[in-house]
Amino acid sequence: DPAWREALTDLVVLRDDEPGLLKDAGEDGRLGVVDLDAETAWLEPGPILIPHPVLLADLADLREFAAELGAAQRVPQLAREVHHKGAGVPDYAGGRFSELRHATARAARFGFRVRGGYAVCPVVDSGRPVQARYWLGDDGPDYEAYTGDLIWVGADERPLEPADVGPVAWSEGVRMAELIYAGRITDGD
Repeated sequence: DPAWREALTDLVVLRDDEPGLLKDAGEDGRLGVVDLDAETAWLEPGPILIPHPVLLADLADLREFAAELGAAQRVPQLAREVHHKGAGVPDYAGGRFSELRHATARAARFGFRVRGGYAVCPVVDSGRPVQARYWLGDDGPDYEAYTGDLIWVGADERPLEPADVGPVAWSEGVRMAELIYAGRITDGD
């Protein structure tokens, strides 16, 4: 299928924890990949993983390798910004928006829903549903708004301790908060 071929070409795939750039699919169901040694290999039919970039231990090497090959990912896997857990949850509270609608519009522009005053980012991390939530406010859309905390909740809607948040949910939650927070009013505005 040409649409799938275009979307999947040059994505990093894993088979037995070995990364390669997906290049082709044969009539026999085998997949053609280029490994980090620039060797082409044909994988026998079977499951492969398309990992989130935060899970790629050699992400910097893969980015450099893809650039050298002129790889053009349609799904921005390698170009996606990732955030690794640090000492604590990054602070994106206190971001001021002249109107709440500006914050909610920014969330929508980046593909996040707004529910109950929070921008939300649902993620499945290690098979477990998790939702990152970033407080935007719940007043009228034309009222001034200040952002609040970034939190994660499980399927039961209860907050998770940061230690219980997996790497994909963490990265995507911080990415969401960072993208929205960047649109706040600053002293220079």
